[in-house]
Amino acid sequence: MADRIQKFRKEFDDYSNDDLLKKIGSHHPTSHERIAAEQILAERQAKTEDSRHKESLAESRKANRMSIFAILIAIVSLIVAIVSLILSLYE
Repeated sequence: MADRIQKFRKEFDDYSNDDLLKKIGSHHPTSHERIAAEQILAERQAKTEDSRHKESLAESRKANRMSIFAILIAIVSLIVAIVSLILSLYE
């Protein structure tokens, strides 16, 4: 059984997602062809989701770094304002 599924997986490897969906829809739920098509499609979707997740993490890290930079600028500005206030009181 596994050999037949592997055979169909190799055959379907170059198929587009639409072609795989057609194969899934045209075969009995327990057929080897349908199982192979479902496995290939699931693997492709998992890769796509993983790629999107990595991109999302990268964007999140970038936004986090920008937030930290903005906070540091705000802290430096606050320190400068306090020092200016103190200096103006002693004049």
